[in-house]
Amino acid sequence: TTQRVTGDQVIDLETSQLAAAAGSGNWYEADYIDSEGVPVLLAAGMNTLRVHWDAADINLKSIKLAYQGSAVEYVRDLLTALPEKADQTVAHETQVNKAKASYDALTETEKSEISEVLVKKLQDAIKQIPILNLAKAVADNQEELEKTFRTYLEEDYRPEKWTQLIQVKNDGLQAISGATTIAEADRELRQAKADMAAVQKKLKSIPLTVDHTTLLAQSKAYRRNGFLNSQVKVGNYADYFVNVEEAGEYIFTYALYAEEAVEEAFAVKYDEAEYPDSLAGEYARVSVPKVEAEGNQVKEIRRTVALKAGEQTILFEALNENVRLNRIKIHRK
Repeated sequence: TTQRVTGDQVIDLETSQLAAAAGSGNWYEADYIDSEGVPVLLAAGMNTLRVHWDAADINLKSIKLAYQGSAVEYVRDLLTALPEKADQTVAHETQVNKAKASYDALTETEKSEISEVLVKKLQDAIKQIPILNLAKAVADNQEELEKTFRTYLEEDYRPEKWTQLIQVKNDGLQAISGATTIAEADRELRQAKADMAAVQKKLKSIPLTVDHTTLLAQSKAYRRNGFLNSQVKVGNYADYFVNVEEAGEYIFTYALYAEEAVEEAFAVKYDEAEYPDSLAGEYARVSVPKVEAEGNQVKEIRRTVALKAGEQTILFEALNENVRLNRIKIHRK
């Protein structure tokens, strides 16, 4: 890139594209070729030119300068070639910037020879650049949000949550549309994506059937507070969303360790809903005898719990810190 340096001001004049050429491998014996000639506007008088090199594997041997004509005519041609306001797109930004840099490089006397009509055309084109870039950013971000929305599947949500997801997307599109800067449009896109991701998916329930034993490991809990199998604190819990095929009595087998006999070691609660803020009912409170581990083995105790039929959240809540509950197996009695 050839730049004109005037005091502290640096103006990009032209970028030259060099064709690739095979050389001998030694810079002093390389097979040099000429790039295509490009017009560069130079003001009359002393000029400082800076060649900014962007290619690490190309050697510059020399620069040839040849006078091509009046600077005023050159700039006049550039301004004349600018698109009309209605036809300008973001693709014209480089052309507009080149015309501006060349016009700025003229002396005041040379500028006076450019018609006001052409100067106004340049000024209008310059003003259009941020407007067009913002419009493109808005359109691109809206398309990106629509693309993200298309990755969501309706069957993963309950009807009211799917409606909520659509509304969040539409609100995001509107917010992006109202952005007054590219940074704001980008921020609204990120927020809309985050808001869509926060809409809760429909939980896939764990089936509890009459002819199958179901294992509830803590990894299957959709929500929990702390742990039930280590560093147990009163109030720690694990929530499971299950689908009880048939109401009735089920055998709950608890694999646990207790340092002493504990009355009401933990509670088994339920709610006939997904993501309940508080549990509506309590199935049982479980007391355990003193259970001592043998090596790495964990003792098991069995209790009967009468379960309601259908999808529901079952929560196991620690009521005592001296019982560590590793897992629960459930089967029909």
